[in-house]
Amino acid sequence: MSHITQRILRWLNYSVIGASFISITCMLILRLVPTAWGWGFLCFSFLTIVSAIVGCISLKGFCYPMHMFLLITSICLEGFLFLLLITRPNSVLDKFQSKRSEYDGRVVLKVNAAVVLWIFCVQIFVMAIACVAHYCEPVDFYEDLEGNARRASLRKGRRLSRVQEESIADEEAEKEIKLATGAARLHKQMRDKYNKKKEHEQEVYDNVEI
Repeated sequence: MSHITQRILRWLNYSVIGASFISITCMLILRLVPTAWGWGFLCFSFLTIVSAIVGCISLKGFCYPMHMFLLITSICLEGFLFLLLITRPNSVLDKFQSKRSEYDGRVVLKVNAAVVLWIFCVQIFVMAIACVAHYCEPVDFYEDLEGNARRASLRKGRRLSRVQEESIADEEAEKEIKLATGAARLHKQMRDKYNKKKEHEQEVYDNVEI
C-alpha cells in the first residue's frame, strides 16, 4: 500500500473517530445518564470508534479481515441509526426520556443524524479504498506490467537470436553446397582432362605400332 493511500485512510479514520465522539456528545446532551436506548446508541458509536482504530492498525498489513468485518457491521448500524433518527425522531426522544425541550431535542437529533450520515459515507469510502488497495495494489500492477514487458522483450530476443542462428546455418549450408559443387566441378574437369590425355596417349601408341 502506498504512503499516499495510507495517509488518506488514516485521516479518514481519524475523522470517523472525531465524528463518533461528536455523536456520543449529542447522546449525552439529550440525557447525561443514558437509558437502555441511549446505551445502545453509545455502543454503536463505540463500535465505530473501534472499527476506525482497527482500520489505522490494518494499514500496516495486520487485522484486515477483522477490519472489514467491523467496518461492514458499523456501516450497517450507522445506516440503520440514520434512518431511525430521520424517520422516527419523536420515538427516539421518548425512548431517551430527555428532559430537554422538544425543539432542542429535535435540533440535537438532526445534528446527530448529520454526523451519522457523515460517518456512514466516510466508512463506505474507506471500505472502497481499503479493498482496492488490498486486492489491486498499484505497485503490483505496475510490476506485473513491467514483468510482462520484460518477458515480451525476452521472447522477442529469443526469436531474433533463433532467426539469426537459422540465417547463419543457412549461410553455412549454402557455403558447403558451393564448396561441394566446386569440388565436384573440379573433379569432373580433372577427370575429363585425364580421359583426354589417356585418349591422346592411346592414339600416339596406335600410330607408333602402325
